[in-house]
Amino acid sequence: RDTINIYLQDSEFIGYARTEEEFDESMKRAEDFARGIMDINKESERRVRILTFPLSTRNIYKEGNSKRNKRSKEILRLLKEAGVERVYLGIESGSPTQLKRYGKGVTIEEHAKAVEILRKIGFVIEPGFIFFDSEATLEELKQNIEFIEQTELTETPSRLSGSLRIQAGSHFEKKFLENGFITESDFDLNNLCYVVDKSKYKDQTVAEIETVFT
Repeated sequence: RDTINIYLQDSEFIGYARTEEEFDESMKRAEDFARGIMDINKESERRVRILTFPLSTRNIYKEGNSKRNKRSKEILRLLKEAGVERVYLGIESGSPTQLKRYGKGVTIEEHAKAVEILRKIGFVIEPGFIFFDSEATLEELKQNIEFIEQTELTETPSRLSGSLRIQAGSHFEKKFLENGFITESDFDLNNLCYVVDKSKYKDQTVAEIETVFT
């Protein structure tokens, strides 16, 4: 049978659920998607395979919410059965203070648990990781390394030493323009983001380390 490989480009396919109703709707959407793929594969001579499926830790595991956690595991197993092979997981950081700065709304422990759940079901994890930003400290870099080692993310195909992209219209654009980290002339039209001058990093040792990595 011929195979059609699909990469989902939605940054968070299921979507962020602020209420139980939104969570139920998001899970139903993912369930309908999985069952639809399974129906296609039963009826068609061409098999559909989902290579990358974007997810958020908030929709995989939430500390203290056993009902949500049980439902999300059911949907994840169904997605695996439907042919999803890899999950793109926006972890972004293994440092509590960096996660707070990025406004992720999750804890380090929840990220680690999400990685564990996805691996047990059989997904290949493709993590999104923002190792550096202009406010990062050496302690935060150490925390990132400890988290990467703890969760064995070094075995993933993703680049883990990425830097924060400041995109137009984002929370960070306003914040960084106000504090002088960037100016309007720093905007790179080709990459649709701002280029941060390393001399403006709060910790110059972090800036030097980032230069070595990049």
